[in-house]
Amino acid sequence: MTMIFVTTEEIAEHNGSKVIEYKLRNENGMELSILNYGCIITKWTAKDREGNYQNIVLGFDEFDKYLTQSPYFGAVIGRVAGRISDAAFKLNGETYQLEANQEKSCLHGGEKGFDKVVWEGRVAENQDLIFTRTSPHMEGGFPGNLDVTVTYRLLEDDTVEIEYEGTTDQDTIINMTNHSYFNLNGDFNKSVVNHELMLKAGRYLPLKEDLIPTGELAPVDGTAFDFREPKTLKEGFDTNERQLEIGGGGFDHPLMLDTNFDQEIVLSECDSGRRLTIETDQKGLVLYTGNQMDSNMTIRGYNTQKHMALCLETQNLPNAINEPLFPSIVLKPAETYKAKTRYIWTVC
Repeated sequence: MTMIFVTTEEIAEHNGSKVIEYKLRNENGMELSILNYGCIITKWTAKDREGNYQNIVLGFDEFDKYLTQSPYFGAVIGRVAGRISDAAFKLNGETYQLEANQEKSCLHGGEKGFDKVVWEGRVAENQDLIFTRTSPHMEGGFPGNLDVTVTYRLLEDDTVEIEYEGTTDQDTIINMTNHSYFNLNGDFNKSVVNHELMLKAGRYLPLKEDLIPTGELAPVDGTAFDFREPKTLKEGFDTNERQLEIGGGGFDHPLMLDTNFDQEIVLSECDSGRRLTIETDQKGLVLYTGNQMDSNMTIRGYNTQKHMALCLETQNLPNAINEPLFPSIVLKPAETYKAKTRYIWTVC
């Protein structure tokens, strides 16, 4: 029986709470380093076609940088991922005002979302890493006391699973995801423009100038957003479509998945031979290609650059609470919010 090994180390203190780094490792050599602060994945190694394991996600070696410089590297996002228009929503006839932390919008839960708090962490008997916290009523402007659990699971075949659960004592909204930035090269001096992507997604969400979805579910046919047949990100960039300009010179867009747990997202990098297949029960994903990463920061010896890494954020659709045609993100007291995403690593 293959074993999963877990070690823990206290690396810092934040607002009177200990910041713990957990390391999960299987016998193959895959390793994840995860903080109880923001449930952040700081490192994630995957093998290339030669069997060499290298880190393939952006993150910092110094904890303090997560407090001052991180654009959500590796973090769990909540209560609600993405942008909420005008930082407000109406539920049961009452309007809730949220924190406007990106111009007029509430982004990724506001100023102090789930990514900026210390969670309770424990290792289960099966070596699952389990984080829990209670988001109190009106934290960030959101109603209801929300009990949340995030579980990280490393398997012997280099698969990683992330599960989310939430319960509330009054009607609220929830839409969680993980915000890891991937570069399958293992060399962050190389951009991701030549990564090949396949998405089983026939519709995408066009954005307004403020990056809020227009409310339309547009067909991908004949657009840069058609990844139903594998193509490189560069092939999408080269279309020079107006939507890519709005996204900052690349993709920063939600897409609606056509299927679930059916190899619906496949990212491949030919030089290393790494291939990441993502399967999820979520309605969509946000494809973000690091368009706003400039050259004024150094990450583990690498100078940041545009398209240094990309995010594949599996989630419900952004701003769903303000769009009646989008799937609901309302959670009621009698219900349990559940979401699961599986990351399967192979070589090509």
